[in-house]
Amino acid sequence: MTFPAYCSLPAPRRMRKTTLPPSHQVVSADWVEAEQLFGCLRQYNGDIILQPGLVHQANGGVLIISLRTLLAQPLLWMRLKAIVSRERFDWVAFDESRPLPVSVPSMPLKLKVILVGERESLADFQEMEPELAEQAIYSEFEDNLQIADAEAMTLWCQWVTRIALRDNLPPPAPDAWPVLIREAVRYTGEQDTLPLCPLWIARQFKEASPLCEGDTCGAEALSLMLARREWREGFLAERMQDEILQEQILIETEGERVGQINALSVIEFPGIRAPLANRRELAVLCISAMANLTILSARPNLAGISTLRE
Repeated sequence: MTFPAYCSLPAPRRMRKTTLPPSHQVVSADWVEAEQLFGCLRQYNGDIILQPGLVHQANGGVLIISLRTLLAQPLLWMRLKAIVSRERFDWVAFDESRPLPVSVPSMPLKLKVILVGERESLADFQEMEPELAEQAIYSEFEDNLQIADAEAMTLWCQWVTRIALRDNLPPPAPDAWPVLIREAVRYTGEQDTLPLCPLWIARQFKEASPLCEGDTCGAEALSLMLARREWREGFLAERMQDEILQEQILIETEGERVGQINALSVIEFPGIRAPLANRRELAVLCISAMANLTILSARPNLAGISTLRE
């Protein structure tokens, strides 16, 4: 990769000339540094060569980049925004203390940018660029599929098989579908909703592939994989269950008590994949007068969450 034909340098310098036509392609990147995104100028044995970056590769096309990358490196975003708005690219030094050895003319560069991120990143971006966020085209990825009929189930099965074959993993055998669907329902928490996430689908077959016999993943291999996963991830849940069985934690299930409800709630601990059941004592106060409010609150010493409902 060398200088474009329309770039020139002072006569004493030797340079190589070529063209950088618009590529009209889609370029994607997750985490990038400034040199990878915008390119750089290299000097070797008297030759000065321009090393194009991702923005040059996407010239005339589309650049897809992670929103987290730009939020973590605000200077990258400021320069990328200037390039898109001005439709020109200026070669500048990333280190202000070390300027470029030569002056390089700017070049026309036109591209579209797609920022991809989760909701938290999008919320941070909207706070940083409220006007731009209002003008940008917004879209969402569907991470699950509502199973309303047999056709939807067929489409989901085809999607799962395609993901497995794409990653060179054994596709599910006919007897493995009930096991996989049951695990998928547990993952989404809804009996009529199945996940579309490629990472989740690939994880199931990647962990089960060492247990598979043949070119497909059967129900036995998938069930064994899930049992081993439950054993690996279930230590904390087993400890909490032991405390209940050994009466270290007493859950009253008989008798009556006014103003208090004993219950179990499903919670998630940071760093623990599997959700756990935890004891909660809920104090309930009903006001049936003018306010007509029902206040449901958990005791503070049990780290509960207070909610207010009409």
